[in-house]
Parts: sequence; structure tokens; C-alpha cells
Amino acid sequence: WALDSWLFGDGIGMTVVEGMEPVEVLAQMVPVPDHPLGPAHVVTQWAELAPARETRTVLISGEVHGWTVVFEENGYQAVQRGLIERLAARGRAATLYTNIHGWAQVELARDGVLLRRFSPGEPDVGDHGDALEIEQNLPLDRYPVPASVALIQQFTGCPFTEEELVKRDGRLAVGLCIRS
Repeated sequence: WALDSWLFGDGIGMTVVEGMEPVEVLAQMVPVPDHPLGPAHVVTQWAELAPARETRTVLISGEVHGWTVVFEENGYQAVQRGLIERLAARGRAATLYTNIHGWAQVELARDGVLLRRFSPGEPDVGDHGDALEIEQNLPLDRYPVPASVALIQQFTGCPFTEEELVKRDGRLAVGLCIRS
């Protein structure tokens, strides 16, 4: 599904975490939010009403197949240095960040240890760790983002769909003002 998805055009952050509740993950990602924890539709409305010179992002979190997923449009909270290790404290965690210029980053961690951080368009130019065996048959050089989604699904074992990733109903969120 990721090959034909509209999701990745404007840049996103997605995170999949084992062993932590959605509220815990959001608290790790944004310790001091500009909009406190609340229903996703309320926080999304807050972001949409931002003044012209202010950029706001929303991190929406929920449970999918026993895993916590976080989806963030137009934000980079998923790839803060040191975050993936904290999120993987009780198992596995994986993130994918893409921006509007086509750059992307994948991070994979298990039991609090960063295993791999790399840019999927250049999988051999890793920032941290050697390529994992599960990367070998994925077309990370030809289809960086869709192959990264497949990598995260294989690494975590969470078969999330596009609909499950972007769902807002019944989910919690926090809001953040992006400051440059």
C-alpha cells in the first residue's frame, strides 16, 4: 500500500512501539506539549487554527495489533536523538521520518539499543549500525519509503495498514508548535 500512498508527500513521522501505552509514548516524544493530551480531533482542530506565521504539528497515537503507533504529519519528533532507544526500553521500536524534499530516515531499536539508523535512499550510507538481514531483499534504493514501511513491518511484526496509521477516531494526541 505504501507505494501508492498519499501519506508521504508532505513529510511525516511514524513510530511503532512495543510494550508502551500510547500515552507513555506521546509523553516520551513530547514531554512538554503546546497543546496537552486530548482527543485527536480536538488537537487537530487546534493545529488547523494556527495563526499564519505559526506552524503546528499533531502527534496522534493509538493501538494497532497490540503495538502503539504514532503518526505525525509535517513534523520530526520521531527522530529526536536518543528517543528511539527510550521507546525500545521494553521491546522493539521503529521510526520512519520523511520530509517534503524527499529525504527520509529510518531508526530501529530493540531492548533500549539502537540497532540501525540510515537514510533509505542510501541504505549503504548508514549513520549507525550495519544493514540487518531483513533489509537484504527490500528495494530501499529504488523505492525508499515503501521499502522502509515494509522493513518496519518486518522488524516489528506489526502489519499496520495506511488506514490504521492515520486513524483519528478514538485516539489521543498532543500538539506542538514548530519553532525554527
